[in-house]
Amino acid sequence: MITGKLHPKVRFDFMKLFKCICLLMCSTLTFLNAQKLVNKENQWNVAIYPTFTPDFSSYSIRLFDDTLVNGLMYHKIYYSFDSLNTNWIYQNGLLREDGSNKVYYKQDNENERVLYDFGLKINDIFKINEFCTLQVEETDTITLNDGQVRKRLKLVRKGDPNWGHEYWIDGVGSQYGLINHFRFCETDYSDVLLCFYKNSNLLFPKAPTSCFLTKNEDLKSGLNIKVYPNPFHTNIEFDLNNSIQTNYRIITLTGKPIQKGRLQNTISKINLESLPCGIYFLVFQSDNGKQSAIRLIKQ
Repeated sequence: MITGKLHPKVRFDFMKLFKCICLLMCSTLTFLNAQKLVNKENQWNVAIYPTFTPDFSSYSIRLFDDTLVNGLMYHKIYYSFDSLNTNWIYQNGLLREDGSNKVYYKQDNENERVLYDFGLKINDIFKINEFCTLQVEETDTITLNDGQVRKRLKLVRKGDPNWGHEYWIDGVGSQYGLINHFRFCETDYSDVLLCFYKNSNLLFPKAPTSCFLTKNEDLKSGLNIKVYPNPFHTNIEFDLNNSIQTNYRIITLTGKPIQKGRLQNTISKINLESLPCGIYFLVFQSDNGKQSAIRLIKQ
């Protein structure tokens, strides 16, 4: 006769299977949630390594306030330029993340741009601008310090793989820092991600040499032009060696022109008091065509 009761052993095995399924589902959900990049619990410490001189400095990034722009919810990007993170400054940048593994960046009144697309697969492309497109060459995984396994993408410049490569880590960002990888195709002057934290716990890398480099106040370009102070508040001064006549322009991280001019005197000064706080490129070009760039930080 058939009854509605299960044999004790069958019932026991079913319960074990049910528990395993529940654990698997919970682990999967935890893994997915842990990959979220736009999170107020995250912090990125980044080094600025100038191309032409040994001068360097560091900054940290956190996401704080929520703000609604054109019906979309963003987090405001704040920067700190001291190792103790005693002062956080809003840098007129916004981040948001959607449900398709894409992260969007918006600055000032510019249109938002896709900063990352962690859903890309091998041979997929990612357009930086009209001159540069990246292509996914490899995908693999890495393990963070807390045991989480994250997807990693290796991208090269499409049509020019010998240019170099960069890595993206799902939920962490690029090896060149959180925002700066926009410049990967255009200049070898780039930032480097030193350390990534969540809730003040170091998740990447495993054994960093340093998580914050002491800043140098003075920067010098490849044209032997000294620029100071950096970071600055109001003015920056130029010390032109041998009275070189040089054109300069200031652009944002995404390439938007801010200001341009010409330096002719041995000592020159420009007022940038009206410039919003942020990180910029200062590009020099001499009359003989030689060009170089340094990073400016407005506090």
